Amino acid sequence: MTTTLKYFPTSPLNFLPSFALSDEANDVRDSVAGVYANLANAESLNARNVREFHNTYLDAREDDWDGYQAKPVSVETFKRAKTFLEECFGRFPVPSSGATPGGALSFEWYLAPTKRFIVSISEEDELAYAGLFGSATVHGTEVFRGEFPQALAQHLSRLYPI
Repeated sequence: MTTTLKYFPTSPLNFLPSFALSDEANDVRDSVAGVYANLANAESLNARNVREFHNTYLDAREDDWDGYQAKPVSVETFKRAKTFLEECFGRFPVPSSGATPGGALSFEWYLAPTKRFIVSISEEDELAYAGLFGSATVHGTEVFRGEFPQALAQHLSRLYPI
């Protein structure tokens, strides 16, 4: 026997009971509710890091923001870094954010003192990166024009194997 159910929740947070009575229909309703719950959890997990990123920019957008003559982070740098961060979503865990005295924004994926990867983004089209994977190290630059560089994805996969 095949059971067909059309189930349309009115919103991700408002699950009205289905009018279907079969066990299969109840399983579908529970599965849909689970998917929405997982999406809400994922959004809230990323929210802290995204808020940290925005706060980092707001704190570092003025000259001498660190009291040691640091250069300000420009709006253009913020936009590039935001695009980069959005490209991270769904691929890797959301990194922590920081600013550099040279006016760049940085992202760090940290698992342990010997397992970390850092990317620095400025107004230029290049991303600078450095990684530590046990006793192995990498560093370099990659061009960034809105798409996540494959080389960075390969390096991050060393921290977060698929």
